[in-house]
Amino acid sequence: MAQTTQPNILLIIGEDTGIHLGCYGDPDARTPHLDQLAAEGLR
Repeated sequence: MAQTTQPNILLIIGEDTGIHLGCYGDPDARTPHLDQLAAEGLR
């Protein structure tokens, strides 16, 4: 029998972040972990 794997799902909810993340181009934002998730994850 073939073994199935469940997808890894991560839901991040942030209130009023707008575009204030490094992955959206904000030069003053220090969000290295979110930037890495954005670079390596699916959109």
